[in-house]
Amino acid sequence: MDSFKASAIWGRVGASILCIIALALGFFGYQMEATEQAAMVEAVGLILTGLAAILAFVSKIREFFRAKKDA
Repeated sequence: MDSFKASAIWGRVGASILCIIALALGFFGYQMEATEQAAMVEAVGLILTGLAAILAFVSKIREFFRAKKDA
């Protein structure tokens, strides 16, 4: 799967999870204001950026050891 398709799929999965969480909180009477929604979007963006950095680092380490093993 190319990176664009994977990005599109995981972006939609992430958005669905946020919608389900908002729906569940709505059942308990919690409503999010615009400032809270903006803060949540920023927090999710930061978390995903950090996760992408970790995955890139792990990928480079695995690539290094795979190249070392093949040599």
